[in-house]
Amino acid sequence: MANYILSNNNRYYAALESAYGVVPAIAASNRVPGMRLAIATQKVIEKRRDKTGTRTFLGSASVPRKVTGYEFETSLMAQDMGTLPPAVGQMVQAALGGPAQHTQAQPATVSGGGFQVDFTVPHGMSEGNAVNMGGELRFVESVPNLTSVRVCAPFTNTTGAAVVFPAVAYAPAKSLPSVSLFDYWDPNSTVQRVVRGAGVDEMEIQLDGTEHRIIFRGPAAQQIDSVSFQSEPGTLAMFPQEPVVEMETPVPVPGHLGQVWIGNSQSQMLTLTKAQIRVKNNLQTRNFEFGSEYPLALSPGEREVDVQFEAYSTDQSVFAELYQAAQTETPIPLTIQLGDQPGAMAAIHLKSFVPQVPHFDDGETRLLWSFASSRAQGTGDDEIYIAFG
Repeated sequence: MANYILSNNNRYYAALESAYGVVPAIAASNRVPGMRLAIATQKVIEKRRDKTGTRTFLGSASVPRKVTGYEFETSLMAQDMGTLPPAVGQMVQAALGGPAQHTQAQPATVSGGGFQVDFTVPHGMSEGNAVNMGGELRFVESVPNLTSVRVCAPFTNTTGAAVVFPAVAYAPAKSLPSVSLFDYWDPNSTVQRVVRGAGVDEMEIQLDGTEHRIIFRGPAAQQIDSVSFQSEPGTLAMFPQEPVVEMETPVPVPGHLGQVWIGNSQSQMLTLTKAQIRVKNNLQTRNFEFGSEYPLALSPGEREVDVQFEAYSTDQSVFAELYQAAQTETPIPLTIQLGDQPGAMAAIHLKSFVPQVPHFDDGETRLLWSFASSRAQGTGDDEIYIAFG
């Protein structure tokens, strides 16, 4: 007897495409832990204007255009050391554009109040690369010389001789790659799906004290399914088979673990309650051109990066600096680290943003400051960096 399909009996995979809409081969390493994948395909039905002699709808063109969109939600998961970049990194790359920049394991020395990292050999790093050390993840702010870097916030757990662990960082770029998303279900007779030509128009990173969530949404070229699949020129000859399923038991990183550094004086804020960092690419697709049923390419517009957050106010100096920056339109940096264990950390760095004047909420026993959406800025594809380590 047929039974319901349980919604936890599915697996997600993501892979960068070599060209827009070209579905790549996937392996078990492409599997992405996910919470939800929503795919919507809408047919564009044009109104008939010919005289039919009746008030009854007689149908429309047999091959209507289709508009596809998706929303994929996941959370930061702990992973084994050495498995960088994580599979979700391909979605982050699709949102920012820049390729993964790896930092290798090597000895180092920390000095200068935790801001200076010196290596024994040339490090080959540049601004925005990640440094993973002692359960803390930082970004390179400047490069004084070939064997030293200065980071965006101080290392607090490490001084003197230390070891830098592997990390991977992503930076913005002018163009954006596309990805294919795969949705496989049990049993095999269930409809399996692939979304090709998926672009990330919006990426939201949400922190609320329970877990660290990442949401991707945007347009796609086409939704392909295993039931109505037909081979088409330039796409797939057959519906792609799922790789050999491997048992996966990732553990979500608790949302209350991490660090927040803010302000030009680089003070640590300890009372953050929630935050949201959003990247919007203002994507357009070549979707309504003559001669094609599906979109042909992605066209990104002006990038928008903004942050909003809430924190309980204290007499800590960082709050005075925050309020002063908001009133005087002074740009300040922000670094947020998610998690505190190697292999289970991510970090976001905004090098410059002007905070909104905070809203004071005194309805609780503690004064809560709420900062509305504040837009980040930069000098050229450098307003945000994201890293895993």
